[in-house]
Amino acid sequence: MHAYVDAASWKPQTSDPNPASLGAILSPQLIAHLKAHPDDELVFTDRKSKLKATTMRVKITLHALMNPDGTASAIAAEISTRSTDGVATTRRSGEVLLRPIGKNWQIIGFQLSVNRDPGAGSKSATTTSEVTP
Repeated sequence: MHAYVDAASWKPQTSDPNPASLGAILSPQLIAHLKAHPDDELVFTDRKSKLKATTMRVKITLHALMNPDGTASAIAAEISTRSTDGVATTRRSGEVLLRPIGKNWQIIGFQLSVNRDPGAGSKSATTTSEVTP
């Protein structure tokens, strides 16, 4: 999950607006969905953010659905991030759902909310998206 937070939020807000590593952790269906639904992509990633973050706080809690043999068949990751440049702040919270696809775990769906506060007394913009497998 740190790979998602790094590729979707930290790198776009600090250095690389289009990190290649994001594609490796998304299912092909989710990639197609995000390309077709720009509003959902804005909730899922900060690639178009104007915030140049200097700090980020991250909390991730994992919940696994286990098979009888003890292996995980799905993971729901609760995510809470807060990134700021000292004035503007972006907060993202919600869940992403991961399933093993081949030998890798990939994100297949999400329910996230993003609050972008530009600071300086401006009103913040909040958006929410839910994509289910």
